[in-house]
Amino acid sequence: LTEIEETITQTNSKSSQDPINFPPQIDNQLVTLYGYIVQGDHQPTAGAYERYDDLKPELDAIHSDLASALGEHLAPFNARVASLGVPAVVVSEEE
Repeated sequence: LTEIEETITQTNSKSSQDPINFPPQIDNQLVTLYGYIVQGDHQPTAGAYERYDDLKPELDAIHSDLASALGEHLAPFNARVASLGVPAVVVSEEE
């Protein structure tokens, strides 16, 4: 999950100077795109749609990796914690 988290957000950024040293990840790119889209009283530009189309496959791949990781590792993890008497981790099916 740490590997997936690091593709979503820049975990090395701790100060205001860190974005210079560590590139923004997809969360920052999506927030920037969202801010650009909602700042005016106009429809998104063709460039905004193009940028979203660039980011969408990366976002889909991250979502797929997360679903795979949860599908493969969550049930065995919950079985292990149950054997230790610890409550299970539950992932809601709702979006």
